Amino acid sequence: MLSSFLFFMRLWEPTGLELIIPDCCEDKDVVPQKTYFGGQEGVGEYIWYRTKNKLDSSSLMDISDTCDGVVTCGKTLTYTPSLEDVGAYMALYWLPTRADGKCGKPLVSICNSPVNPALPIVSNVRVKKLSSVIYCGEGEYFGGYEGSSLFSWYRETTDGTIILINGANSSTYEVTDSDYNCRLLFG
Repeated sequence: MLSSFLFFMRLWEPTGLELIIPDCCEDKDVVPQKTYFGGQEGVGEYIWYRTKNKLDSSSLMDISDTCDGVVTCGKTLTYTPSLEDVGAYMALYWLPTRADGKCGKPLVSICNSPVNPALPIVSNVRVKKLSSVIYCGEGEYFGGYEGSSLFSWYRETTDGTIILINGANSSTYEVTDSDYNCRLLFG
């Protein structure tokens, strides 16, 4: 009778059966797919790591922020990758825990591909006057690391016509005679 009871108890050990990290994208919540078995699930331990290289399964079990190139990023079930995470791999350590506090064996998983940048967007675009003849276009960029962005300057005439200024393709612009009586636009 006692051996049957012990066998039954072993079946109900808190066990993580599956831990999968979906593809990750900057500023999008990552919710891992996990499967738990072993009685009522309690509050487990979760640790998110960022690593420059995709670790193999043997390295994953020993993961910690003391490892070269590994940084702790979060300690909740879900995680939202930031700009720092773009191009790196996300790994998750999960210690399955039963409601009574008993812990099982940890599982560690890593995403299949590096974190993707969000789509590039620019907000709060504005023109700043640097001197009486030099203006600077500015904006707040989001979406991974900014690459070679394209800049354009336009003239808006008094009748509302908008004309692209040929060759004006940097963030700064020096006013010419053609710009008088026009409004400058940057984009």
